[in-house]
Amino acid sequence: MHGLIFASLRDYTALRLGEERTAELWADRVFETTEAYDDAWFAAQLDRLVAATGSSKEAVQRGFGSFAAQSTFASLTAPPPSPSRPR
Repeated sequence: MHGLIFASLRDYTALRLGEERTAELWADRVFETTEAYDDAWFAAQLDRLVAATGSSKEAVQRGFGSFAAQSTFASLTAPPPSPSRPR
């Protein structure tokens, strides 16, 4: 699993639970966006989020998928900003 996915899950966690609770859930987890990690680590982090929200695993997965598509992946395909022209 690519570290970018972990970064997106952390952002989704913050959206759902707020930054303070997110910091608690991720305190022992550090993932670099450019590295690859075992899928089991993602599953464990997802299970933590499910437990913290009290939502079903399916609901959290769908919510995260939607969030990742609209924020994380959409930003990867956005065109670069146009350079400003001097006056």
